[in-house]
Amino acid sequence: MYISLGNDIKKTVFFLYLISVMLFPNTTYAQAGNVNNPDNFITNVTNLALIEIQKTIESGRMDLDSINVVVDNYILPHVDFFKTTKLTAGKHWKIATDEQRKALIKVFRNTLVKTYRSAFSLISKNTKIKVLPYRGEAKSNDAIIKSFVQQSNGKQIQINYRLTRHGNTWKIYDVSIEGMWLIESYRNQFNNEIHSNGIDTLIEKLDKIHK
Repeated sequence: MYISLGNDIKKTVFFLYLISVMLFPNTTYAQAGNVNNPDNFITNVTNLALIEIQKTIESGRMDLDSINVVVDNYILPHVDFFKTTKLTAGKHWKIATDEQRKALIKVFRNTLVKTYRSAFSLISKNTKIKVLPYRGEAKSNDAIIKSFVQQSNGKQIQINYRLTRHGNTWKIYDVSIEGMWLIESYRNQFNNEIHSNGIDTLIEKLDKIHK
């Protein structure tokens, strides 16, 4: 049984492409903005990301090697894969062994990374992004940031982010497009597979996706 990336593959890939855009900084955290203002952080990271992506597209350097460099050096350090996997596994996380948890994090991480790489083919050089002001508590360790992605055809798509504070910076652990949260979408699939066949089978099937 194949673990689906969603009911509509194209929508899911585009969804994860938008995640990739937001996670592609060409700067340090200090340059990206005050960590106490997650909206400012996302805004600055996004602007730098769009500029760099457009330069890459125009130069014709969007080959597999370039994509791998972007994913490995610029995306992965800014994702809290532990929290994402734990929340996606839900109630099953408590019954998993340490070995199963480590394996699940690894294969789930690889599954998302492969999707990130594929999604770069959908990047538009005319994409514009507007991040809305953060309305939560200033000292909170968890924040939701709302934004809108403006495509060249005039279509506007709402993207929301869940961020968690990590020391002096933020990391993204969940993203939604038009109300569809990544963790919630995968959790349903995880739950069904674990309930039917167990955690080890889920790990095996996720591992096959990126091979």
